[in-house]
Amino acid sequence: MTERVGRYRLEGVIGAGSFATVHRAVDERLDDVVVLKVLAENHSLNPEVRERFIAEGRSLRRVVSPHVVVVHDIGETERQQPFLVLEHADRGTLAGRVAELRRQGRSASREDVLTVARSLAAAIGAVHAAGLVHRDLSPGNILLTSRAPVHDEGAWAGREAALVVRPDERLVVADLGMCKDLALNSGLTVAGGTAGFRPPEQDGPGIVDTRADLWAMSTLLLWMCEGADDLTPALFSALGRSTAHDPRDRHPDVAAWLDDVVSALAPPATAPPSSGGHCAAGSAGPHAPGRRPPPHRGAPAHPGRRRCRGLPARRRSRAAGPRGRGRDRHRRAEPDQRR
Repeated sequence: MTERVGRYRLEGVIGAGSFATVHRAVDERLDDVVVLKVLAENHSLNPEVRERFIAEGRSLRRVVSPHVVVVHDIGETERQQPFLVLEHADRGTLAGRVAELRRQGRSASREDVLTVARSLAAAIGAVHAAGLVHRDLSPGNILLTSRAPVHDEGAWAGREAALVVRPDERLVVADLGMCKDLALNSGLTVAGGTAGFRPPEQDGPGIVDTRADLWAMSTLLLWMCEGADDLTPALFSALGRSTAHDPRDRHPDVAAWLDDVVSALAPPATAPPSSGGHCAAGSAGPHAPGRRPPPHRGAPAHPGRRRCRGLPARRRSRAAGPRGRGRDRHRRAEPDQRR
């Protein structure tokens, strides 16, 4: 028998956790595939957990970005379990994609890192602009979908070579159940987050701000880059800055973080071709157009004297002018070395 929740027909479980179960479903009214995230029945009786779950849906509605999962609706089952109706990401998670590539013997490339970094920055920048801190970025909470937006902040020239997020895909950040509203809280928070991707200030009660997400973003990229041997040391230096234990030593915001990552992955500058078009300006030969050939070893310091050498005595004296005039002329042209 087909199970339904309101107008949504459930088609299977995508994932299950201690707090909620995620179902693939069909909105029969709109004839569209969606995701239903249903709070576990035992937690639905806990007012604090229940309110936090509903707050996730409200938080998602505040964030405007094609790289943050869309919430379509919020409701309640007949058993009084709240649920969220979310955008369906049909290409799985970042964790699954990276695991698949590693089984094939592949590792992250420069194009992969740039694509994920730009998409993450767009998503978390929008989260921060809404006055929120995500607090639970991990490979399992980063989703992939084939529904590409009209304008994608993660797009850039050269992305066609990316394999982690393919050119016909879009990265979306999900699971804001742990997010923190900076406008309603002083910053003091309890421990939370996914092990291995949780910043040190979230290991226990402490002050958390937007720099906690920068730590998680850097850790995500470092995890994705494991096994890659063709990435620049500058990249790991940039990512290392925001994995500092003290938040004050990290990048100040998402824009500064992305600038450092993009600069670290920039290809080396190539010298422009010379006007002659035969060789680069930096490697022009000694007789390239517009360049004076170097003097031969042992050449005299004064070209005028060099021209007189080897002439017959009569022509040499004529070339030098009246006696002493040529010498004086050269002496006047030289700077006074005694000053």
